[in-house]
Amino acid sequence: MAEAASAEANSHSHSISGRIGLNLFDNRISPYGGIRGTWQNSDVKTHISQVVSGLGESTSDISQKFERDTVEGIAGVDAHLWGPFFGRLETTFNGSDVSIQFKIIYGIGFVHP
Repeated sequence: MAEAASAEANSHSHSISGRIGLNLFDNRISPYGGIRGTWQNSDVKTHISQVVSGLGESTSDISQKFERDTVEGIAGVDAHLWGPFFGRLETTFNGSDVSIQFKIIYGIGFVHP
C-alpha cells in the first residue's frame, strides 16, 4: 500500500479600529474608549491518495473555509508613570468575551525632560 498526502493553508485578517479620549492632569493620564472590527478568513485544502495493490487507487480532497467577523468595544487608560515609563490598561469586550491587558512601555526619544 502506498500513500501520499498534501495540505495547503491560507489565512488573512483585516482589522480597523478607532478610539477617542482626553488628557488629564497635565497629560499624565489619558482615558479613552473606542471600537475595533476584525475580519478573518482561513482556507484549508487537503489531498490524500492511497494505492492498494490489487484494488486500485483511492483519493480524497477536502476543502474547509473558516470565517470570523467580530466587533468589540475598547476602554482603557494610558498613564505617564515616571521618567520614560508609560503604562496602559486596556479592556476589550464583545457579546461573549472580555480581555484585559496591561503594558509597561519604556519610551526612548519622545520624552521631554
